Amino acid sequence: MTIQQLENEIIKQKINDFTGLSGLASVRNSDIEEYFYGFMDWLIENKILEKVNNYSEVNLTLQYINSDDFIVWILHFGDVYANLRERYSEIIYPNGLDKSATNQLKQLKKINPKYSFLVALTHHLKSSQFYSDRDINKLDSLLKRIPNNNNSKIKRNSALGQALFDSLYTLSNYGIERMVKKSI
Repeated sequence: MTIQQLENEIIKQKINDFTGLSGLASVRNSDIEEYFYGFMDWLIENKILEKVNNYSEVNLTLQYINSDDFIVWILHFGDVYANLRERYSEIIYPNGLDKSATNQLKQLKKINPKYSFLVALTHHLKSSQFYSDRDINKLDSLLKRIPNNNNSKIKRNSALGQALFDSLYTLSNYGIERMVKKSI
């Protein structure tokens, strides 16, 4: 085995550590549907929408979204490599990644693209370290910190609460826009 082959194996192993949808062009519709319903189940089980609504005092609903809206949302906000590049630039390399590192991430994306609902959901957080669905336990522990502003005289701010609201609002709007276009 050459050094290059060894490096490629290490890279492939690291890619496999990022969980989510892989290579959307080759993914079957049933896989996308399963991933979408897994996301929706996770939202319900963890009462994410309820927590976001209590924080924002808005009755946000996802009743109009389907897997098509979900996949558009994932493509826009859930690209694991774009998130990784952005987060590393902000956290580790404030002046930006060098060209070779940026090119390596682009190559990795070509080899094995990954899209994650957790990356999409936390996209609006300024300093998040959620790199794939594997980081979901980190988010689960943070969800308890979102304040409940429902019927509260003093409104408390939460970066996570606002980021989740912004993300779910965007997802909801994809479904609403599709429904409006259908009715015209």
